[in-house]
Amino acid sequence: MDNRRFFRQAMMLTLAAGLLASCSKDNNSGEPDSGINNALVAITPEVSFVTENSLSETYTPSGPVDGTENLTLYFIKGEETPPGSNMFNYGTEQIAANRPADNGDNVPENPKDPYYEPLTFEDIMYYPIDGTNIRMWGWYPKANSYSTGMATWTFDGDDDLIMASGKTGNNKMTSPLQFEFEHILTQVQFIIHAESELALNYWGNVTSISLKNENNTCSFMVAYGDNYINTGQNFKTALMLPPTGSSIMSISGSMAISNESQETLEADEAKRNSCLFGNLIVTPRLNSPLTVYVTTSKQGTVEFPVTIESHTYNAGEATRIYLNFLPGEITATLQTGNWRPVTVDDVVLGEYPYVQRGYIVISKDLLGESGAVLHENWTGATPAHIYTDKTVNTVSASFEVAETDCEDGTTFTWGEAATKCSEIGPGWRVPTAAELLLMRDCKSQLETSGALSGAYWSATEVTTVGGDDAVAVDVDADDKIKEVLAAKNDPHKVRCVRDI
Repeated sequence: MDNRRFFRQAMMLTLAAGLLASCSKDNNSGEPDSGINNALVAITPEVSFVTENSLSETYTPSGPVDGTENLTLYFIKGEETPPGSNMFNYGTEQIAANRPADNGDNVPENPKDPYYEPLTFEDIMYYPIDGTNIRMWGWYPKANSYSTGMATWTFDGDDDLIMASGKTGNNKMTSPLQFEFEHILTQVQFIIHAESELALNYWGNVTSISLKNENNTCSFMVAYGDNYINTGQNFKTALMLPPTGSSIMSISGSMAISNESQETLEADEAKRNSCLFGNLIVTPRLNSPLTVYVTTSKQGTVEFPVTIESHTYNAGEATRIYLNFLPGEITATLQTGNWRPVTVDDVVLGEYPYVQRGYIVISKDLLGESGAVLHENWTGATPAHIYTDKTVNTVSASFEVAETDCEDGTTFTWGEAATKCSEIGPGWRVPTAAELLLMRDCKSQLETSGALSGAYWSATEVTTVGGDDAVAVDVDADDKIKEVLAAKNDPHKVRCVRDI
């Protein structure tokens, strides 16, 4: 598998009004305060992406953030208060800066050496003209919250989090501040294989792999980070506050188990990539066991727990978990490796929405979005709504489409359609009219075993919740007339979806 991934430029955020005004006129206006030093010097940092545990033989910065993208990086700036104290007073705003994609001109001779690219701030910032120090910290992506020197991120298994240790400088420096961005989280990769036809017949396809009770929130207190800089400790292992929160991090799909040995897959990257069910990015852990929960098509919704031996999962490092399917048993072995892009499909991203793995419709992910009106994930039935309700008649950021129509294309009334979806399992529901229209537009990319054809029920009612009419969609329509307003007791097919 080629695994080419063209990352999208993250959205540039406008600086909050008054950011520079929050600094004193004496320090940032360019006007002399005491006549000691009138020089107005712009802050012009440089950045590099480094991976401490990279095993690459050629220079390819590892990870979903790999140094080849246009990135909007976020910084906080503190001014030394009082001067000479090595104590910094940080503002409450994050500062966005654009790091251009690398064109390859600055690749070093030593493939392990970092190289630096300049940053362009949306608004020029300056060192204090009196020669006092500033200190800056950088991170990506934007923190979910930032207040009084604490940044907090919440992640769900797909998110990459990188950070650059604080750097100190002033207007007398002859070289720019240089920031090295490093991964804060670790990555696990799930490779599925079996070594006998008997095992393949027993399990069928893998449909989900989950980690439970995973920490999904971590925080960084700037004051703690400053202290570690001053004492020479490694910020990556010391400055992040203990992760909190609890979440199930899961990969859903339907993937055949390869009849290959681990030795063959480890030696052949292309074959190994074709057997990769997916990746999860989680918090690092030291010499800890891990339990993975697996579901397969022939074992229904029963989660099969697989206990993995104690292992250290380092920040910035990936671990390949080989799941070997035996008749009635799954075993696991580990291999340390390099980061991969977040998704497993061999897709060069074009316009959103797009279809991933043949059955997942993506309108928004960490790389970009379609611009459609999106709703939060629903875990039960589609909420009651009418066609003009633009808060509910919307699309999920990403949703899985069932492999086949309910009961192989049997037609149902509108009420029966909702029941049939709920019988599949938790989260399965009738799509909104907006989602069904999207499925119609993407049907050539949907590779589910039962092709979409004919008219399908949506969960969307026409003019009144509880009324007699609902919206169906004719997915075979060649023109723009796709909706069919139908009486709820009319017979139509149903193709269920679930948010992921």
